[in-house]
Amino acid sequence: MDLTALPYFSPIGPPTGYYNGAVFVPLPVTSNNPDVRPLGDGFFNDITRGYTQKAAYASFDVDLLPQALTLTVGTRYFRTDTSEVGSTVGSFGCQLINNPTAPNPCLNHSNFTNLNAEALARTFSAFKSRANLSWKITVDKLVYYTWSQGYRAGGFNRNEFGAEFNSPLAPNGEPSQALADRHGGWVSPLYFAPDNLTNNELGWKTLWMDRRIQWNGAIYQEDWSNAQINVGLNDVISYGVTLNGGNYRVRGVETSGVGRLTTGLTIEAGAAWNHSALVRHAPFLWRDGTPMTSARYRPRADSSSRIPAAHWAAPSPVHPNFRATFERAMSFRSCIGFLGAVIGARPDGSSPRWRANAAAWRPQRPAIGHQHGAALAAGAERELIAAPQRAEQEHCVLEAQER
Repeated sequence: MDLTALPYFSPIGPPTGYYNGAVFVPLPVTSNNPDVRPLGDGFFNDITRGYTQKAAYASFDVDLLPQALTLTVGTRYFRTDTSEVGSTVGSFGCQLINNPTAPNPCLNHSNFTNLNAEALARTFSAFKSRANLSWKITVDKLVYYTWSQGYRAGGFNRNEFGAEFNSPLAPNGEPSQALADRHGGWVSPLYFAPDNLTNNELGWKTLWMDRRIQWNGAIYQEDWSNAQINVGLNDVISYGVTLNGGNYRVRGVETSGVGRLTTGLTIEAGAAWNHSALVRHAPFLWRDGTPMTSARYRPRADSSSRIPAAHWAAPSPVHPNFRATFERAMSFRSCIGFLGAVIGARPDGSSPRWRANAAAWRPQRPAIGHQHGAALAAGAERELIAAPQRAEQEHCVLEAQER
């Protein structure tokens, strides 16, 4: 007998309503394809997302001291309308082996979500602003202060996902789930809220020694509130959902310099130091709205916590880098040469990485001549003598012209 020919499932299609407890409530669903799916389809998403953003902004510059002290202020108003309709439908409950009475087609009897019934529609609007004060001390030296705001709109989790069956957050009658049983367990929220960022920065941009030395830098603090975080932990929460985490503060210093020492020799160096801290934990609530106050469930900012904690694991706070290049064009019967070297420290603080490259090209004239001074790439063939080694996060582009 050819078992592959047996119909094990009744075909599935878009739902025609939703269940409120054990009561079925008719409600048509928005579908791009309203038809019953082919017999081989065991799951489908038919979702339409709406996203409209409108904005208006204004910015003004005022010279407090002519050509020396400038104040810039600006603001932006925006409104974001976002929505989701449609359905997600599976075939569990439509197996003829386990459920011989499954209807054909199998509508409203499988695992499904009617997104129209979830009323997934939200409007987010706000003003976000920026101010900058720049002082040009001299033609080659400038210091500035910037205050600015950032914003990210909220969104949907599409469904209320519960915890894993054996999770201490699931109400399934086990001794370890006593609190979950008392409060109805935990489910993810349908919505997550916007997160916001406020930046304060004091910096400088300078040139020295006839502009052969460039030195820039900044000191900053960033306050990030209601951080949107993706959560998914084995044996706790299997689905990847988005939650609002706690509030963070990031403080740091960054600096960079460029030295043009001689013709063709340039040295670039930079470093950054960052320190991040969690300043407020996110509330973690049971399904009935009760905060999880037990020490067993309280989020902890360490890797051993089994409950999703608002924790940001950062790499080494110091990030140095250094690069030196030497470039020289040599005209020995139309030969072009290049030499470069790169060194950089790894962000995790391990041993630095070295990269060096060298290349030379000997152009050959094309069979059909072209105007003197045209770029080699316009028609001349190039014979690669020494291929450059590609450096991590670094690359160079060489162009040559006929002489």
